[in-house]
Amino acid sequence: MNFENLKPRWNAVTTTNSTEDLFSRFSKEIRNKIRKADKMGIEILEGDASSVKQFYSLVDKKHSRKLNYYLDMMEILGKKDMIKLYFAKLDTAKYIEKSKTLFEAEEKRNNEINQELEENINSNNTTNIIKRKMASDILLNNCKQNVINATNLYKEYPSGVIVGASAVIKYNKEIFFLIDGYKQEFKRYCPNHYLKYQIMNFYRKEGYTRMHLNGISGDFNKSSAFYGLTRFKLGFASEIEEYIGEFTLVINKGKYKSYQNASKIVDWLNEPLFKKN
Repeated sequence: MNFENLKPRWNAVTTTNSTEDLFSRFSKEIRNKIRKADKMGIEILEGDASSVKQFYSLVDKKHSRKLNYYLDMMEILGKKDMIKLYFAKLDTAKYIEKSKTLFEAEEKRNNEINQELEENINSNNTTNIIKRKMASDILLNNCKQNVINATNLYKEYPSGVIVGASAVIKYNKEIFFLIDGYKQEFKRYCPNHYLKYQIMNFYRKEGYTRMHLNGISGDFNKSSAFYGLTRFKLGFASEIEEYIGEFTLVINKGKYKSYQNASKIVDWLNEPLFKKN
């Protein structure tokens, strides 16, 4: 179970066509994250060979591959236009603009509800109005906090800031998400969700029919440590495809048994002396 091999046995794959509305097929959670990213000023940029180091800084902790691996990939596959790098950028100026627009719209709505409540204050039918007023007050406060947050970010990053990245392999009208990453401190802006959607939608329009979101765990129980990753990838209207996997053909049973025992000893030696409670 889990990720039993270097090349995952279970993969999430989205099948699509150039005419359908891909967004509507996503889970509600994924759609909301994408909308949130758009409201916060996330935009997608395409990189090139000169962007590999910046890309690597966002994904280096996810895999043991070194920088040269990606440099070689760009040099070799780039000649045939088979690899693309994409970045999620938080446009702080756009974030301020959108935050102010949302705040002003909700402020207007809140004032209208206040007016409605005043006009019906002596009525016995104010329960629904009060509920809408309370919901609007919460939303208005959230909008206000977003304006403050956007303003502070603009002061720190007036030209915007790159918050996520993704590498895509193209082959035979299919795309393969090789690896992606994002800055943890900007997780709330949902750059990974927005990256995947915009990339998938772009290639859908270009006639690509299969989008490989890479591996998922073979343990589909909610208690699995990888359940969140599985739910995330399946939320993009993907289906599970199982490959044949890897199997061991034992030629010498004695040596294989010794190898298994040695592996257990190595694992034991690598265990920490003191475990945290």
